[in-house]
Amino acid sequence: QAVVKKYDILFIADEVICAFGRLGAMFGCDKYNIKPDLVSLAKALSSAYMPIGAVLVSPEISE
Repeated sequence: QAVVKKYDILFIADEVICAFGRLGAMFGCDKYNIKPDLVSLAKALSSAYMPIGAVLVSPEISE
């Protein structure tokens, strides 16, 4: 993560598979104390009942 910050690289966490408690925390990046700029979510939002997706955006990126 230090390299990402040093070179101002956008860090995206793909949480489609490991989000919503599958690793013991709400998101996989929370479990490992990673601070992504964007987080992608999908299947677990509806428990695969219907197709849905979302992107969480950090305050720095949204401004």
